[in-house]
Amino acid sequence: MGIEANILKISKQQGDIESFGTHEVPDVLQEISFSRVVEAMNLLDCNNDRIHRVLFSLLDNVRPSWYRAARENGLHFSDGAQQAHISCHIGILQENNPDQRRKIDREHVRDEAIFPLIRLGIIERVFHDSGEFLSGHLRANSGSNCYRLTQTFIRVLQANAEDLRSKLEEWSGMDNEIQRAIMSADALSASTERIGSPHANLIQDIVEIYVPNFLLGFQVVYIDVGDGTRVTDGDTRCLADAGLGIERGDAFPDVLLWNPETDELWVIEAVVSDGEVDFHKVQRMNSYCERYGKSGVNYTTVYEDWTKCGRRQNRHRNIHPSSYLWIRNDPSKHFLCE
Repeated sequence: MGIEANILKISKQQGDIESFGTHEVPDVLQEISFSRVVEAMNLLDCNNDRIHRVLFSLLDNVRPSWYRAARENGLHFSDGAQQAHISCHIGILQENNPDQRRKIDREHVRDEAIFPLIRLGIIERVFHDSGEFLSGHLRANSGSNCYRLTQTFIRVLQANAEDLRSKLEEWSGMDNEIQRAIMSADALSASTERIGSPHANLIQDIVEIYVPNFLLGFQVVYIDVGDGTRVTDGDTRCLADAGLGIERGDAFPDVLLWNPETDELWVIEAVVSDGEVDFHKVQRMNSYCERYGKSGVNYTTVYEDWTKCGRRQNRHRNIHPSSYLWIRNDPSKHFLCE
């Protein structure tokens, strides 16, 4: 889709076209010029025009937010912008050249600029929710997932010309990097607690509704609410009580259960964006079960509703035969897939 069509589509979804403002970008945003951005990034060995333009777009505190609710709350583009918003800002507002405006590849913007700047601690992930922006991408593949510059880096860019190099060196120091990581983790934790992660909510319903009603005698020995969270000492002790362990390369499910009487395991995958019980998952967990001499293992894939289940399976059809299916919004039954 051309960039003009893309911005028109966004405007229809999230507000009137006038809200996007004129096709002009001030020479200076937040007391920072484009040349200052280039200078700073060159000092960080990031001499890439796409990076420079992504940074400058996220300094735009003149243009109102492209989310209607956020705009009505007085927020601006710089408070949080989608990947598509950033591409539009570059293609239409900055590169006001007919030859360049026709297409700005959003994948390139993401891979060549946004992700490297996230790794450097210059950009942070945020989530639009009811007119405000919360830390982290709280839902997979959501149109509310956005990006903004960190305040610490904005302050570096605002430094006097003679202080820029020293400010950059101070900002990029190891101690400061650790502090940025801690602050980011704390902010994400607070946001997740407030809005709730759909994945975590689904796992909670598995433990509180599905297991007590359908898997009598099974005990939860491991929960991965963090989608890849590191196994803690507490997890290790619970696994050991069930006669289980963990080795390098093990890929645990969202929920792992054990039946003390039958010595069986039960594997549950909570699917919000992907991750069904497929052939690969069954193969790996069967090997895990055999390693520890368990009597058997069963499997369940869980979806939030039938719509999400249908959408995923219409495309992938990857649920393994002889595994079970449970739908949270239709909780009174579960289905054996044969």
